Amino acid sequence: MVTRVEGLPTGSWAICVAASYDGIAITPASAEAIEAADAVIAGTPLELRRLMFADRTESLRSGRVSFEGDIEIADKFRELLVTARPDLEERLVAWIGEPAAFQITNWIRDARDWFLDASDDMAACTGQYLQEDSRQLPTGEEMNEFCAAVDDAANDVDRLAARIEHIAESRR
Repeated sequence: MVTRVEGLPTGSWAICVAASYDGIAITPASAEAIEAADAVIAGTPLELRRLMFADRTESLRSGRVSFEGDIEIADKFRELLVTARPDLEERLVAWIGEPAAFQITNWIRDARDWFLDASDDMAACTGQYLQEDSRQLPTGEEMNEFCAAVDDAANDVDRLAARIEHIAESRR
């Protein structure tokens, strides 16, 4: 499986994740590895993190994460990586002691939570501004009304086509 991280200041970066009986290997992905991959996942670092550990359905529905290839394989790799996720605090204890490791991992968790909340708030505020203040995007209700009108128009066209075909057949 290949994961392509996009939206970085230096462009995109791709890594290859391969599982075997010996363990999980994570290496930079070559063009050949990307071509041969069973699954390719692409997205920004935040969206890939959200896909791994938080609300994966939101990232998928919004289209901020893209898939190519076998999605089942990608989901199995996600489950494998979540299960194999190392405990950072446990590793830090050996280097800096338990109190410092506890403080550092708490700070990292708090920073992560703040960043996710801030990004969600920013997205909501940006959406609200674009929909309500600048009127550049339609609201959800306006989109629902538009889609219903399109469905009604499509049904009217289908009925009209059937009526025309019926009239044409009756004149033959």
